[in-house]
Amino acid sequence: MLFSQRRELHRAAAEWYERTQANNLIPFYPILAHHWGKAEIVEKSLHYLSEAGQHALRLGASREAQTFLDQALSLTAQAGDTMSLEVRRYKAILNIQMAEVHRRLGEYALARAMIEESVTIARELNLQEVLSESLMRLGRVETDVSENDIALQHLNEALTLARDLEDRKLIAEALYNLGILAMGRNDYREAVIRSEESVRIFRKMGDVYGETGCINALGYAYWCLGDYQSAELKYLAALKNAREMGNPYMVTIVLDNLGFAQLMLNKDDEARQSFLESISGTVETRSINVALEVIAGMATLILRAGKEDDAMELVQFALHHPAASVDVKRLAQPPLDQLLKVMPPAAVEAAIARGRALDLESVVEKIKQWGSKS
Repeated sequence: MLFSQRRELHRAAAEWYERTQANNLIPFYPILAHHWGKAEIVEKSLHYLSEAGQHALRLGASREAQTFLDQALSLTAQAGDTMSLEVRRYKAILNIQMAEVHRRLGEYALARAMIEESVTIARELNLQEVLSESLMRLGRVETDVSENDIALQHLNEALTLARDLEDRKLIAEALYNLGILAMGRNDYREAVIRSEESVRIFRKMGDVYGETGCINALGYAYWCLGDYQSAELKYLAALKNAREMGNPYMVTIVLDNLGFAQLMLNKDDEARQSFLESISGTVETRSINVALEVIAGMATLILRAGKEDDAMELVQFALHHPAASVDVKRLAQPPLDQLLKVMPPAAVEAAIARGRALDLESVVEKIKQWGSKS
């Protein structure tokens, strides 16, 4: 069979799937990407690989997302200097998506570099929607590493662009990220205002995924304000949504936060269950930054159980892991302060050395074993 005939067969197969499965193409994104790729319609293949990657990201399937996005970025690389404007547009979008994989792994420098390239492409091609999202994602990474002033600049620019475009989804996402930044700046009232506004927009749009993320952020704002009961209620509402959506990544994130609210309400057994389920989810979704937060929370529970050495090991591991974000450091500080008051200096030094020598897999297993015995 001639190559031209094979291309036509693959094109016909792709068009058949698009026509017959139009009501729900999600399960067919990979096969559509394959057929359009074999048909040498690069833009269509990139479209479906990007959609497959984004869907996997929403579910927390980081490995799967990375596989799809790697394939897509390889296609853009093959184009080289002959890259069309549409392929360059996809390159910018794919960079944003892959940057989110790196951010979840705590690889902030890689995430930033990819997003900065997207910003450059978007400015050169005058892609306002892509530019807004790129600046938003860049601001989030900068928030994660406590570069709050530049994060505020980028997020405000993203919000202005979104409003000029009258794009409700981008507006809501920008407000959400500004709320997260406000918490990093200790402006918790501002965080509540931003989060409530984004919840309202997502709710009007019928976007349950976006709404759930914002409710979760609102819970964190209340937690930071010391209103732990309101925080717990928000987290429980977000958890209900996440379970109904069948979204393991969102469930993992919300359970992590719920555990901290339960800790502050002295609901230790409930907190332990929340943390244990969350840390199991971090393994499946490769959410290293969330795992480190859970480890900090479990350190407090272990400290309350009178196991100071074990608690100090966990705190030191979380604080000195390369993926430790500002949130991880904030959550690990209270148990560290308590431990330094009660542990002899020699015991502290020994526990610090042991903690820094641990790896993530062994720490997760230790936590699971401790939780099952409690």
